[in-house]
Amino acid sequence: MLRAVAAHSLGLLHDPSVQPALIESATDPDQYVRMWSAFSLGLIGDENALPTLTALTKDKVEVVRIDAQEAIAKLENRLKH
Repeated sequence: MLRAVAAHSLGLLHDPSVQPALIESATDPDQYVRMWSAFSLGLIGDENALPTLTALTKDKVEVVRIDAQEAIAKLENRLKH
C-alpha cells in the first residue's frame, strides 16, 4: 500500500524529474502501484513514458489498463500543445 501511495504522490508533485521512478514502479507486482504509476505518468510524463504506458494497456488487471489508456490520452493531448 505504501508503494501505491508513493506512486500517486509522485504525480501530485508535478515534478518531471520523478518520471524515471514512475517508469520503474510501473512494473511492480502490485496492481495498485502500476495503476497509480500510470495515473501519475499521465499527469507529468513526456514522450519517454509512452512505451511504459503502452505496455500497461496490456496489463492483466482492467483498472491498470484503463488508467494507462487515460494517461496516454492526457499525455498525447499535452504534447500537442
